[in-house]
Amino acid sequence: MFSLNDVTILLLSRNHEKFIEECIHSINREFGNEIQLLNLDIGSIDGTLGISKSLCNEFGMDAVHLKLDKNTKTLTALKSLEEYVSTTYVILLSADDALGENYRQTLNKLFSDITEHTVINFPSMVTDHNLHPLYLRVPKWSISSKKNKKLLSYSNPGTAPGAVIPWKMLVETQSWKQSPDIIIEDYWLWWQFIDIAPFITSQESHVLYRQHQHNISKASRNKAYAYSLGYVSALPTYKSNNYKNRLLSLVLIPRWLRHLNIAVWRNYILGYQDSKQSELNR
Repeated sequence: MFSLNDVTILLLSRNHEKFIEECIHSINREFGNEIQLLNLDIGSIDGTLGISKSLCNEFGMDAVHLKLDKNTKTLTALKSLEEYVSTTYVILLSADDALGENYRQTLNKLFSDITEHTVINFPSMVTDHNLHPLYLRVPKWSISSKKNKKLLSYSNPGTAPGAVIPWKMLVETQSWKQSPDIIIEDYWLWWQFIDIAPFITSQESHVLYRQHQHNISKASRNKAYAYSLGYVSALPTYKSNNYKNRLLSLVLIPRWLRHLNIAVWRNYILGYQDSKQSELNR
């Protein structure tokens, strides 16, 4: 059995000056100083980091604030936290999102029931720029690993906002030691856990996921994002032995189209070859 003592919140921020106050307020509302907050700021040039520090001091929260270079990719940023995280689980949260009501109560209840390391997803209440609800997006994980692999081959059945992942299990995987320099984190994370941990979805709370013009997937052309999509579309080749799942991964290709250019294809092919060579060398 697990408890809130086994959890650290990982808050990722980057030029979220307009949003981080609501995010910190939601964390304080749900947890106060009950669990540690690690705010990892990736190259903000606005007041994001200062606001975070000020609010955490005001609320008496147990918080650590770190700043990385603006070009640091998400997985590289997470790897930089190994020396700071001593808990079994982490909650992944972006500073432009917020925890929903009863998040703490729901998580505590789930921890009282699970007996093994588990990936916990929360529905995302998609909102507009001002956190006004638009629609609810519910993760589609099942109890069948086979079905989960099929879904993950061509879509994202789980959502990263507010997800609770078994950190100690992740950092011990071989893939973590050789994790790619990509900016998209959820597809890659789900593939690491797909064979070693069950997935469950909260039914009693949610996370607020804010849509705004600076969301990375909304950018009209983002080479690094397109490369990341290309990388994760190749993962079924290594993580699933079902040829149908490999073919289904081609469905991700249309998501590249508005981002792709020659440099993306070159980087993707080189990255794919490096990954394949690493597998052969093991």
